[in-house]
Amino acid sequence: MLPRNKSITSIDNRIKKVQEDLFKTKARLDKLTAELRGLEREKKFRQADAILQALSKSGKSLDDVLTFLGR
Repeated sequence: MLPRNKSITSIDNRIKKVQEDLFKTKARLDKLTAELRGLEREKKFRQADAILQALSKSGKSLDDVLTFLGR
């Protein structure tokens, strides 16, 4: 059996506080997740651009590069 040193009101107040903290944390998580996805997308775009520039400068065809990569 649980000790009776906490009142129902104090427990309800704590529940409300934890729920509010959880809501704020989820909102922060959602914001950071969106930022991470944006950064990952930007990184892939920049990598693709670097590959395209290297291909243009190389004088090789796309088929040559794909063959070299084993595709």
